[in-house]
Amino acid sequence: MAIENMILRYVKSKADWWTNVAHYNRERIRRGATVDKTVCRKNLGRLTRLWLKAEQVCTLSQLVKSKSLLFDKDGYEEASFFCLIEFSSFYSRLPSSVIHFPCKIVAGTTT
Repeated sequence: MAIENMILRYVKSKADWWTNVAHYNRERIRRGATVDKTVCRKNLGRLTRLWLKAEQVCTLSQLVKSKSLLFDKDGYEEASFFCLIEFSSFYSRLPSSVIHFPCKIVAGTTT
């Protein structure tokens, strides 16, 4: 149990460090400090992952609050069936006509 707690503390401290570095670098970029291009790219990736994680937590909390889906096999089947119906209704409203592209002219002939 003690080893498990040490591992959890280590993972938590590393995650906090990772998040703090992302926000620190973003602040440096905002202030206009000289920052390497790879630092900017890594920072954008980090902030994107942090934002996606926050959105995931928010979505899960909304699902739990609304209790619209049960977190079991049937709930996931209902969710996938609902998505299938929504996508099919969306695609059915799209125009089904074929897009005609202009003929390619090669040496005076049409192909």
